[in-house]
Amino acid sequence: MISDIGGCLTAIANVVLLRAQLGESLNDAENETFVINANQFEAIKRDLSEIERIALDLNLDATLHFANYGQEIMSRGLVGHVGELIIAKNNAERLAHCLDSIRINFLVQMNSKLVLVFGSSFADFVRSDDPPFGKSVEDAFPKVSGEISEAAKCLAFNRPTATVFHLMRAMELAVEALANGLGKSVTGKTWGVMLSDMDNAIQAMPKGETKNAWSSVRSHLYHVKQAWRNDTMHPKTTYTEEEAKAVFFAVRSFMIELVPMVEPPVTQS
Repeated sequence: MISDIGGCLTAIANVVLLRAQLGESLNDAENETFVINANQFEAIKRDLSEIERIALDLNLDATLHFANYGQEIMSRGLVGHVGELIIAKNNAERLAHCLDSIRINFLVQMNSKLVLVFGSSFADFVRSDDPPFGKSVEDAFPKVSGEISEAAKCLAFNRPTATVFHLMRAMELAVEALANGLGKSVTGKTWGVMLSDMDNAIQAMPKGETKNAWSSVRSHLYHVKQAWRNDTMHPKTTYTEEEAKAVFFAVRSFMIELVPMVEPPVTQS
C-alpha cells in the first residue's frame, strides 16, 4: 500500500491549531457558542476528509472513527448568513475532545507503520499514474511501459541496479525500432558498432530535417552509452544511485527523441 500522507500531516497540524482556538474559547465562561468563519469551516471539512482518506488507506480504525465523529459534530452547527458555522458550547467541547483523540490516535497508530520519505524529484514516480517518460513514449512503445514504470519506482526506492535492468528491457525495443528506421541490424552489436552503423546511415542521407532529426537521435544514444558504462547492451553488475539516475534520464531523452522517427505503436517481434 502506497499512500501520500503529506496532506494528512498538514491536516493534523491544522487540527491542532483548531483545538488550541477551541480551548481559548471554552476557557471563557461567557462564551455559549463557538463561531468558525466560512473559509475556516471549509478548510476544516477538507482536513477531516483528508484524515479520513489516509486513515481508511492505512487501516487506522480509531483515527478514522474520530475523524468521522468530527464531521458529525460539525454537521450539528448552524450555518450563519455569511457562511460561518455556529457551534453550541456543548458541541464545541465534544469537538475539542474529538480533535484531541484524532491527534493522539494518529500518532499511536502510525507507530506500527513504516513511512518512507521521497524527495520532491522522485515523489511523482511513486504517487502519480502519469507515464514517467511522457505520453508520447507510452503510446509509441506500449509493450515496455511497465518496464519504464518499474524503472522509475526502483529509482525512487533507491534500487539503482534494478532501475538499469528494467531500462535495459525498454532499450532493447527502442534500439530495435531505431535499427528498423535506419535499415540496420543491431543483434549482438556493441554500442560502438551501433553508433558507427548509425553514422554511416545518417551520412548517406540528403541534407534536411530528417537527417538532422536522426543526428539528434544518434547524439542521445551516445549519451545513453556514456551513462551505461558498459561496451555491450548488457548492464554491468551493479550501479550506484548517481549512475542509475544518469542512465534513466539519458534513456528518457533518447526515447522521447526517437518517437517521431518510428511509426507507433512499436511492438515486440
